[in-house]
Amino acid sequence: MAIADRQSLAALFNALLLLVALGGIALEAVQRILDPAPVAGATVSLVALVGIAVNGITAWMFAGGRRHDINIRGAYLHMLADAAISAGVAVSGLLVLWTGKAVIDPVTSLVIVAYIFWGTWGCCGSLSPCHCLPCPRISTSQALRPSCLRLPVWQECMTSMSGT
Repeated sequence: MAIADRQSLAALFNALLLLVALGGIALEAVQRILDPAPVAGATVSLVALVGIAVNGITAWMFAGGRRHDINIRGAYLHMLADAAISAGVAVSGLLVLWTGKAVIDPVTSLVIVAYIFWGTWGCCGSLSPCHCLPCPRISTSQALRPSCLRLPVWQECMTSMSGT
């Protein structure tokens, strides 16, 4: 298995694991909406402020290389997004503290779950079937045309291999 194939499978595994975690967070949030529990708004905000600082500093560390390396740019944008999510959580904690409405916390959780789900689903959608199935290492010439190559997944794979 080629390194690119392993990277694609690792990305798919990570995305699926994240989707399972998101399901657990969403379930917990819905349960907290239906059966509200007290929320320590000050603690939520304090922890979120630490998250803003850590993610902000990490993004700043990646900022210099973001124009020259796509992977560094991706890490930079990821850290900025995490800092923004932490900012939303901090505001949520303050709103709970000021209003006393504990439902704000699980609603914020659902908004964050939706945001992360959207990004994760986009990542899963960018993997073609060729990334997940062994692809024959052949050209698209007339030399080899087994019946499996007529299947759409292999046609896509052969097209991507030939660069057309």
